[in-house]
Amino acid sequence: MNGLRVILIFLLLFHVCRTALVKAGRSAINSTSPRFTTKGKTYQLVSGETLVLPCVVDNLGSYVILWRRRNVVLTAQNLMVARDPRYSLVNGFNLQITNIEPKDAGDYSCQIADEKTKDVVHNVEVLVPPSIQSSPHATQLVTKKGGNVTLECKASGNPMPNVHWTRKDKPELFHQKIEGFSITLEKVDHNHSGVYRCTANNGVGSPVSLDLKLNVLYAPEIEESPTWVHTAEGVTVQMRCVIKGEPQPGVTWYRDGTLLAASRKRYKMASEGNMHKLTISNVQVNDFGNFSCVAENSLGNVRRYWLLSGCPGRAVFRSSPYSSFMNSYNLTWVSESTTPIEEIRLLYRKLLINETYQNPGIWREIVLNNTQADDRKTGVMAFNIEILEPSSVFQAMVQTRNRYGWSDISDLYQFYTRGPSDETYDENILDLGLTASRASRNILRALLLAATATWILFLL
Repeated sequence: MNGLRVILIFLLLFHVCRTALVKAGRSAINSTSPRFTTKGKTYQLVSGETLVLPCVVDNLGSYVILWRRRNVVLTAQNLMVARDPRYSLVNGFNLQITNIEPKDAGDYSCQIADEKTKDVVHNVEVLVPPSIQSSPHATQLVTKKGGNVTLECKASGNPMPNVHWTRKDKPELFHQKIEGFSITLEKVDHNHSGVYRCTANNGVGSPVSLDLKLNVLYAPEIEESPTWVHTAEGVTVQMRCVIKGEPQPGVTWYRDGTLLAASRKRYKMASEGNMHKLTISNVQVNDFGNFSCVAENSLGNVRRYWLLSGCPGRAVFRSSPYSSFMNSYNLTWVSESTTPIEEIRLLYRKLLINETYQNPGIWREIVLNNTQADDRKTGVMAFNIEILEPSSVFQAMVQTRNRYGWSDISDLYQFYTRGPSDETYDENILDLGLTASRASRNILRALLLAATATWILFLL
């Protein structure tokens, strides 16, 4: 019995000792196995900078350290496997990459060749400042008026930059911020010609810009201007032709259909930008006539006419159409003239309710001399027409004459006399501050409706 107890005690002690030895052995083994003290990290840096990826190992022993990028071995222990001179090991097994490039982005693994220890993986993100691809063809754009054109800004960088557009030459034309890699201009005209700037920015480095010049081609255009040029003998007169067009139009001057030679005496042709001028010194009677400037380019031509004359200009009425009186009306007009007005021809008539094309109202003619003019030089004139019927509608025309001849007859002018019951007047009928009665306006409406009905019956 005692022997059996001894055997059991021995076996128990053997098991305890064996377990302790195994644990001690394992502890010794673990304390001498290699392990990383570096943790994986993500690095962001700008292209061109230098990066050091750390890899620190304890208890490396005879094991080999490897650096890998994807499936490519970069280093094996102290041996550089990669043939890229930008790679090197510093301070042990830290991997240094100089002059970093966008292609260097990705995962880098530091490994222990024991197939047990987990790799340390660093992620590299290369930030690239914005850039814009450019070429002479892309920055010089030409299109015709009325078409559509797309401006493109091929920007790149990491992260991808935002792009916005401005007008470099006319920033006020872009009232709101326009963004995107392209903009489309529809139905372009000459106002779209100019320099457009696209600016790319991604927060890395400084924003970059590219200027794109747009040239819109169109046929010549001439600004509107008075077609009657008033003058007199001995004075100097100038005709101006403001021309726009692309390509730049050529300009020629004509008199009565004949090309004017630059060498002609007293005639001088000059250009200042879009302004083309024909100056005639010491005007003579034989200079009077029709003048024109012709602008022409590869897309078309246009002509502007002037009549150079000493005759007065066509009369323009200035008085209110509503009379303050029942039996008279003060007619006022202006006729431009460089010499005194010598004679005035005034025609007026009452507009009848039952008037027809075959039976119009009777015109009365009054011929006035220059004593009726308030100002002979400016041609401002007035005449009081008397013995008119109240509550009636009248029409008038005026023609003036100076030493060179008669003007063209004026446009038809309509005025109204006051009725006996018209006592209250509305203010500010015209910008001249003159007044007219509500009753007179009612008469006008009635007469116009009656005249319209008469014409319709006549046409039927």
